Amino acid sequence: MKMKNFSWAVAISLTIVASLSAQEPDTRVDELLLRIKTLENRIVDLEATSLENPSTELEKQLNALTTGALGDNNEFTSRWGNTRRFETPDKAFQLKTGGRIMNDWVWGFQDNDYENAVISDAANAPLGRFADGTEFRRARLYISGTIYSRVVFKLDFGFEGGDADFKDAYIGLKNIPWVGKILVGQFKIPFGLEYMTSSKHITFMERSMGSDAFIADRGTGLKFVNTALEDDRLSWSVSVYREADTFGSTKVPSDGQYNFAARITALPWWENAGRRYLHVGFAANWRNPAQPGNGLSQVRYRSKPEVHLSPRVVDTGNFEAESALLLNAEVALVIDSFSLQGEFYYADVSSKAGNDPTFSAFNVYASYFLTGEHRIYKKSAGAFNRIKPIHNFLDGEGGIGAWEIAARFSMIDLNDGNINGGEAWNITLGLTWYLNPNTQVKLNYIYTNLDNQVAGSQEGAAHIIGMRFQIDF
Repeated sequence: MKMKNFSWAVAISLTIVASLSAQEPDTRVDELLLRIKTLENRIVDLEATSLENPSTELEKQLNALTTGALGDNNEFTSRWGNTRRFETPDKAFQLKTGGRIMNDWVWGFQDNDYENAVISDAANAPLGRFADGTEFRRARLYISGTIYSRVVFKLDFGFEGGDADFKDAYIGLKNIPWVGKILVGQFKIPFGLEYMTSSKHITFMERSMGSDAFIADRGTGLKFVNTALEDDRLSWSVSVYREADTFGSTKVPSDGQYNFAARITALPWWENAGRRYLHVGFAANWRNPAQPGNGLSQVRYRSKPEVHLSPRVVDTGNFEAESALLLNAEVALVIDSFSLQGEFYYADVSSKAGNDPTFSAFNVYASYFLTGEHRIYKKSAGAFNRIKPIHNFLDGEGGIGAWEIAARFSMIDLNDGNINGGEAWNITLGLTWYLNPNTQVKLNYIYTNLDNQVAGSQEGAAHIIGMRFQIDF
């Protein structure tokens, strides 16, 4: 301990000598002698303290200095990264909080045939005229994070509809060799490019009719997620789950009734720092339907005309099914500001009665950024991510934000055998203004054409305009 104190004394003395070297000779000598005398007295005091307490005052001061300079690993720092983040310097503990608000306004009209062809959920009765309206399509708050470097969690509440429901609610482990990430709880079923892209980052106000009809949304179970190959150019996800209600509880308690889903994506072409790439993917979902009160397993496929504030225009109704296999193929091409994307959905249902209907849907769409941006890709999810304008709106440099135009064609067929759910096709035109990475205004025009066999093979058309004001934080 004395040797440490002596070393510090020498170091401090040299510092004093250096600081005094620029002064006049006589002044330097007098001041130097005074400081050396003060230093000698200080060393005597420190040595006396060290006999009573091995952790000397000098060492405490040095530790305090070190902690202040480098930061305490248990102390959270806060930063903004398109959402509020809190983390320790070594990132062993991380918290992220945020939410989203999407306020939709819809106007539309339809012809008489369309009005008569649309059926309700009960007794195939006509729903009546399409009405204008407004709603909060999504209003959510969430918290997610990492604990002790490996444990992850997320709790996401959705308040749309007037109550609080679970969206994502899981815990898990990350950075597990060969496996990647393991999640248990309620999560998204890995199926489809549009669906795996967050609603915050989709091009249009709503996903396509095929996504609406065939994707089971969230389930409660076990999920594995990982990437592979150089630069994470391959992603895969596998899950086993049960159908659950909005709070992650089993819908119909029974033995078995487990479902399986898997998705794999690849980037065969990736260049120019992600401004040009080709995405391909495939997914499969095998479902073992739950049994309602009558003891028969049932399924149902239905969809809206790519606007949420609307009646469902195609609907198979509930029908008996022993199992169902759903397949999805996806492709997306991005070349700078231009992108092209398409998906195909196929459902093969098996029933005990031997009536095994098949249904299908597809969509294809193109988009272009008038202001030079490009669609951002998130390799870990195999999906699209947040758009970042080159210049935010009113950023002090005359910025106008990012402007994107897009067009989509989609079609769905829910008719096969004695199942007459109807056919429909849509054309959607979109204009999106990204004021900044967190704020959007969407304007969509949807033309939908319906052929509903249940209502007598009537064809009808509707014209709908939708507008969304969106922010996430």
